[in-house]
Amino acid sequence: MKKITAVTLLSTIALFGCNKDDVETAAKGEAKVIAIDGITFKGVGVADGYYNQSTISNTPNVQATSGFKFQSKGDLENLGITVKSESCALLTKKSGETELCFDIKTGQDICMPDIIDSFGYRVFTIDLDKLSEAQKNDFQSISYTHQLLRADFTATPCEKLK
Repeated sequence: MKKITAVTLLSTIALFGCNKDDVETAAKGEAKVIAIDGITFKGVGVADGYYNQSTISNTPNVQATSGFKFQSKGDLENLGITVKSESCALLTKKSGETELCFDIKTGQDICMPDIIDSFGYRVFTIDLDKLSEAQKNDFQSISYTHQLLRADFTATPCEKLK
């Protein structure tokens, strides 16, 4: 029994890294995936602020700036994936940074134009055995956010994503 526990623990750490919250979630047989909920724009010829998918679709000046894929709880449920809980987070530039960049430890350096101030995300808790299916359908494991070097991913009340 101890060998199985050790193997399970090592597999979990390999999958999620050493982030305590991710390992605890995985130990419960769950995983967290994220999806873009909206984007905070500034200086694009419309009122500065947070735009979700529907407001982007209805606002010509920001339509052209957003090629991002938005996902929802309904998209997971349409895949047959049960959402156990939902929360929200913001992705912002780190203090001292001049740009919002998706630099990750592997060396990729993708920076957003100045008109994008932050991204709002929905965080969904799902069964761990459904993680691969969610990722195949454009949901990202929350463990990805731990690799970001020049951006902060912080929990926020969902009411603030408006």
